[in-house]
Amino acid sequence: MDSLLTVVPETHKEIDDILKPYSNDSTSLRYIQERSIDKKYVLGQAYALNQLGSLYRNQALYQEALALYQDALQLSVEANNIEFRVYSLNMISSVYSRTEAIKSSLDYSQNALELAETVATPSDGLKKSIIASLNNIGATYQMLEQYDLAIEKYERSMILEKELDDKLGLAINHKNLGECYEAQGKLEPALKNFRKSLVYYEIMDSKKGKITCNYNIAHVYVHQGKIQEAIDILQSNLLKAISLDDNKLITTI
Repeated sequence: MDSLLTVVPETHKEIDDILKPYSNDSTSLRYIQERSIDKKYVLGQAYALNQLGSLYRNQALYQEALALYQDALQLSVEANNIEFRVYSLNMISSVYSRTEAIKSSLDYSQNALELAETVATPSDGLKKSIIASLNNIGATYQMLEQYDLAIEKYERSMILEKELDDKLGLAINHKNLGECYEAQGKLEPALKNFRKSLVYYEIMDSKKGKITCNYNIAHVYVHQGKIQEAIDILQSNLLKAISLDDNKLITTI
């Protein structure tokens, strides 16, 4: 905190670089909040409240999380900091998404996106928030079976993910695109995207990611009538899922 209060950074990334080791510790976050109040460091307060909100959200304490995120949003408005406003708006959207308040989730993500896009040259931190907004909106449209709208949002997100060399984001969004195309019965584009997703997971050596992609590929093969090829993939990946002791994957396969 002494280091932080000496530098008083104004971006989420700069603050997070200093405080990330404490971002999952509620006691430390309350201390950060109190010290920031004492020193009138508004963004330090907003950071602590956002991180506390995420701790509550991940424990399904949604009302508490929502209150913390809204307090952080108010502070970021007072500080006239667009990056923190966008971050808090996305976090509020994530709470509404988890509680299936679809319209509210979509509204907050859209507000976050529109605000972020007022910045001509966004920082990497703001680009990450734009990606989060686009992915939230895309996921909502996908859930509502409005696949063309979802695809457009995922593709816009991937442009920024390529700029940031975000391999995990690209892997996830190629998978999302594959699912949208498969739902539309467009099997070749679906297969192409699942295979691209698999390449990224192979680069990252993500065992679970590779198994999931192969499952998706096998699923398309079933639609194409390539039953034996699908069975071969599923049997191979069942053994890998068993070795990971992942009951969810095992059950799905």
